[in-house]
Amino acid sequence: MREQIEETSLIVTLLNHHREKIARVWAEMVHSLPDSHYGERPLEELHASILRALEGIIEAISTHSYTALERYLTDVSLTRLQMGFDISEVIEALLLCKEAALPFVWESCSPGSQEAREAIVQLDECQRYMIGRFGSLYAEEIHRSLEKQRKQIAQMLTESLSLGRVTASLLEEIDLIEVLDIVCTEAQTLTGAIGSTIFLLDLERDGWLRVARSTGVASPSLEHIPIEKSLTGLAIREGKHFMSNDPASEKQSFRMRGEEELASLLAVPLCVKGVVIGALDMVNKPRGFTQEDIRIINLFADQAAIAIENARLYQQAQELAAAQERQRLARDLHDAVTQTLFSTSLIAEVLPDIWEKDPDEGNRLLKEVRQLSRGALTEMRALLLELRPAALVEAKLDVLLRQLAEAASGRTGVLITVTVEGECEIPSDVHVAIYRVAQEALNNIVKHTHANQAAINLRCNKPNMNDGKRLVELHIHDDGRGFDTACVSPDQMGLRIMRERTEAIGAMLEIVSEPDSGTQITMVWKEDKGQGMDFKNKGGTGE
Repeated sequence: MREQIEETSLIVTLLNHHREKIARVWAEMVHSLPDSHYGERPLEELHASILRALEGIIEAISTHSYTALERYLTDVSLTRLQMGFDISEVIEALLLCKEAALPFVWESCSPGSQEAREAIVQLDECQRYMIGRFGSLYAEEIHRSLEKQRKQIAQMLTESLSLGRVTASLLEEIDLIEVLDIVCTEAQTLTGAIGSTIFLLDLERDGWLRVARSTGVASPSLEHIPIEKSLTGLAIREGKHFMSNDPASEKQSFRMRGEEELASLLAVPLCVKGVVIGALDMVNKPRGFTQEDIRIINLFADQAAIAIENARLYQQAQELAAAQERQRLARDLHDAVTQTLFSTSLIAEVLPDIWEKDPDEGNRLLKEVRQLSRGALTEMRALLLELRPAALVEAKLDVLLRQLAEAASGRTGVLITVTVEGECEIPSDVHVAIYRVAQEALNNIVKHTHANQAAINLRCNKPNMNDGKRLVELHIHDDGRGFDTACVSPDQMGLRIMRERTEAIGAMLEIVSEPDSGTQITMVWKEDKGQGMDFKNKGGTGE
């Protein structure tokens, strides 16, 4: 036992005496390792690190305490892993410890002596401990790193799925109010805030924002806030997010909420194609907002802004379509019902005088008044159908066609017959398209053809025995003046409207006309056609 202590003391003395030299040699050997990250590190950094290793080795050999060596290996496993070192590089560097120390052992002891053998045994034991312990520590650090990455990936996946659901919901919704509700609610959910508000630019007050929607608590107490003097407006002015977990300390002169209510605020501008349309803010998150909240809400705001703008454009398009439809109905009312009633009124005023002078003429005019009145009534019913699109779909085609024919006859006296063959059980879009084509064709007959007679024939065939598909044919012809198709553009005289209607349902439209030979229109629809057939313009009715 005493000899062992003496031998150990000899090794410790040796390492202590040559510590700087051994550290320098060891550091240079490590720095020279081929294809290693160690070559990228400063030599002085390696020298300082190896001195710590030698201190731990000396302590372990002399006292059998591995505290210093454990601390060194723990630091190395963490720092080298963060630097991107492979475990094999570090182990190779640790193995150089013995090679760096041996020359100094040979200087003090004969290579074959007992002292030399014992020194080598001590170094081997210490080296085995270092490599084994380092491997365990390195594995633990990799495990912690992977677990951290796993949690980050899981969090990002959760956020991605959440954003995906939000985006899908926003794209499915076209009602502006519903979109605004989704944006506010999901903004709260994603950030953990207890209140959220959407502000849109006030088009009536330049430099102001208006509250479009708000959810949760600590909602704005005002309906409008200035962009220049508000924290939410600051996000718009700077074109980036604004976050404060102590809004009361911010220098501003305008408060849209009571200071006692606002504990934290995160606001982001809402932009579409580089143009600001408003801002989104979240308030009062417990323990305050974080950089993660900023990251996720910036991603969300991009999607939300697009959805809000799309919903706004859809609403504007709906309003424009409604205005255009009102104008069209007003025009139809003027062209049809108003003029018919005006003619009826004029005839009714002179009818008593004419009846006294010429009863036969009076009787003819009386029949004309009755015809005009019936026509006006039919026109009014047709316009009421236009106001209720659902009623247009629900009504049977034969009833609709007869109403159109009666209205046209009432306006001009043209004799129009309607025949319907078979049961027309067809999709609603085909139903409406047939009605519109017939409506446009009769308008053209009334306005331009000077026809005496016209006929509408609708034939609804049963499903074909071979392919099980239904076939519907609409034929409209008149004995009017017709026209030269070479002189008429397909986009004129209502032809474009009829063509678009038939192409939309995958049907065929054929128009045949010649001067003084009348006009014939044929529309054919076969169930489940993939696309509309070519528009075959061989003439037309005129508009």
